[in-house]
Amino acid sequence: MDSDELALNLERLFVDKMWRDYEDKLTDSLITNATSYTSTSLDGTIADPNDFDAISAAALQVASLNFNPTDLILNTSDAYAMSLIKDGMGRYILPIVTEGGQLSIRSLRVTTTTKLAQGEFLVGEYGTWKVREGEELIRSGLNEDDFKYNRMSFIGEIFFNSYIPTNYAGSWVKGNFATIKEALKVASAPGV
Repeated sequence: MDSDELALNLERLFVDKMWRDYEDKLTDSLITNATSYTSTSLDGTIADPNDFDAISAAALQVASLNFNPTDLILNTSDAYAMSLIKDGMGRYILPIVTEGGQLSIRSLRVTTTTKLAQGEFLVGEYGTWKVREGEELIRSGLNEDDFKYNRMSFIGEIFFNSYIPTNYAGSWVKGNFATIKEALKVASAPGV
């Protein structure tokens, strides 16, 4: 048995897990710091709004504050469900295109995550979200009875600060498809 190779493989798995956990924490931070959708000039103007219209409305809210919406973060299930949306004739709308392997919707780069609840999404300008990260620290060695049980312990740390500066408030918007689509609907005439 090659214990050195085993230790290297375990360390690789550990580092991968550490970075995935770090990305989850970053996503949580962005979700917490995003502004909620309020309204745009599109509210009350669309007869039968769909998810793409809701994304456009959220992007308009970002653009209305003089930011440039570049990124869209979707729940993984929503991203796949959107590829199944059809028009009134039963044809797939499919405004999802791939550019060099990068998924985009309405010119927004798409990232998927399970950290957002299904039905929720984020739209924003990428460069306004700031992340200061320190150096990763990974230590391995024997701890307590590790030697006795042929184990090795790993400790990994990444210190970071993630935030949207106050002068960039509103550059990221958190939306809910159902809520925004309801706001976008044309109000029906009384008695209709």
